Amino acid sequence: SAYGVEAKASLEGATVKYWNEETEAYDLDESPAFTDWTDGPKTVKFQATLYGYEAAEGEATVTINKKDVSISVADSSKVYGADDPAFEKATITEYVGEDLDGIDLSVSRTD
Repeated sequence: SAYGVEAKASLEGATVKYWNEETEAYDLDESPAFTDWTDGPKTVKFQATLYGYEAAEGEATVTINKKDVSISVADSSKVYGADDPAFEKATITEYVGEDLDGIDLSVSRTD
């Protein structure tokens, strides 16, 4: 998911624009959006304008917190000369959404 801010003007008819880092102007119709915690906290600046009024500016911070996950495998062992134990696929828990669904959790080993 992407996260941004939604600024609302207190006066009807006002136009809200968001700061564009590339053009260095309030020319974005929508908030910049962020998807990764490694982006760190980001400040989104916005400006509301309405004819006859002074422009009002504000800012808000978007913070995406890191979520830890757990990957578990079953414990197994064997005695020398015995057949290798069957290894079950590892499991992953405590994540949200589908971001990690494509991870290969099959167990591999070398003898």
